[in-house]
Amino acid sequence: MFVHFKHLNLHTDLVVLSTCETGIGQYQLGEGVLSIGRDFMAAGVPSMLSTLWSLNDDSRFIIIKQFYNHLKQGMEKDEAIRQAKLYYLKHYKRISAHPALWAFFVQFGDYSSIPMNTDNNTWLFISLTILLILLIIGFLIFRKRKA
Repeated sequence: MFVHFKHLNLHTDLVVLSTCETGIGQYQLGEGVLSIGRDFMAAGVPSMLSTLWSLNDDSRFIIIKQFYNHLKQGMEKDEAIRQAKLYYLKHYKRISAHPALWAFFVQFGDYSSIPMNTDNNTWLFISLTILLILLIIGFLIFRKRKA
């Protein structure tokens, strides 16, 4: 089933697609590049962070963590990803500093800062509660199959 994003009318300030090649697509004459990012923008998302090529999981984790830290400090999105990349380059040298390992993220659309909730305790509580419920259900199913 194909989902038409333009009918979703998403209400979010930013979509982060941090998997391989999310910013590339097929070029269509008169349309430009047709990618998943374009679909999100058609659904009303004003800003995207996506990747242009295959990425390294370790460097992706470091850069995304720094990106969100900078967003929490109130930085604009383009500056937040720039500072995250600079952080990576400052802390990782030699072969780890090769652009293939850190330059894959691109931000496009609205660059303005976004309000970030820094109170993670609520989400931590909800996540742990859901995990506990799933563990109990799994245990009960396992015990029932054993009997």
